[in-house]
Amino acid sequence: MSVQNSFTFYPNTVNEVDWTLTDVSGNMVNNASMVLTLYWGRDRIRPDLVPGIAVPNVSNVTMGFASQTNTYSAQFTFSPSSAPIGGDYMLVVDATQGSSPIGHWERPSVVIDTGV
Repeated sequence: MSVQNSFTFYPNTVNEVDWTLTDVSGNMVNNASMVLTLYWGRDRIRPDLVPGIAVPNVSNVTMGFASQTNTYSAQFTFSPSSAPIGGDYMLVVDATQGSSPIGHWERPSVVIDTGV
């Protein structure tokens, strides 16, 4: 898997997340179902105790597979009223094949005001 360690998102702007998914041997996985959710206030160590609040319009967003780039990708927008400016965010990405989970990742994120 090749992906960045943190993300920056902007309200009132089309945001995009791209994700490369590989198996333990490094082979590309192109038949998974992937979704992402952006949480505000999620505890980085104990998300089971403090799960955070999913940002409206950025909850269970389906990531489609693009064969030309071998990446899963999702685009989304959200309003500044639904996501306060700041750094207390966590991007959660989940991958499954059939009904079996094959990956779960959590990446720190920030929301920056663009002035739009």
